[in-house]
Amino acid sequence: MRMRGGWGMVLAMDVGERRVGLALGDPRTGVAFPLQVLERRDFEADAEAVRRLAEEYGVKEMVVGLPLLLDGREGSQARAARDYGARMAERLSLPVTFWDERFSTREAERRGARDSRADAVAASLILESYLARKRETAAGRAAPGEGVKR
Repeated sequence: MRMRGGWGMVLAMDVGERRVGLALGDPRTGVAFPLQVLERRDFEADAEAVRRLAEEYGVKEMVVGLPLLLDGREGSQARAARDYGARMAERLSLPVTFWDERFSTREAERRGARDSRADAVAASLILESYLARKRETAAGRAAPGEGVKR
C-alpha cells in the first residue's frame, strides 16, 4: 500500500543496536502496520534509507520508541535511541515524539513475530499506542502529553 502526498503519515522507529524496526500509521484512523526492518550500517546510509521511505509515504511526523528501565528512568539504550531519533528527525526536518516502548519487542514476539520481523512489529505496537493516545487526547479523554516522553 503506497500512500503519497499530504496524507500526513507517522513513521515509528524501534531503534536497536543492529536493526531499526519501521512502521507506518495514519493518525486519522489510528491504524499502524509494520513496514520493514532496516539493518543499521552507518548513520548517513540509515538516514538516506529512511528519507526515501518518508518521502515515498508522505511522512509528516516521527515516533521513536524509548526502551526505558522498569522504573521509568532512561538507561544507556534509551539515551542511544533518543540520540539516534533526534539526529534522524533533524536530518529529515520532521517533528519527533519519543514514546515509552517497554515490552513492545516481547509483545511482538508473543504475537508470533520472530527474528528481525519482530522489530517492525514492535515499531507498529509503539505506533498503535501513540496514535491511540493522540486520538484520546483529541477527543478529550486523556490529558495532553500523558504518557509521552519528549
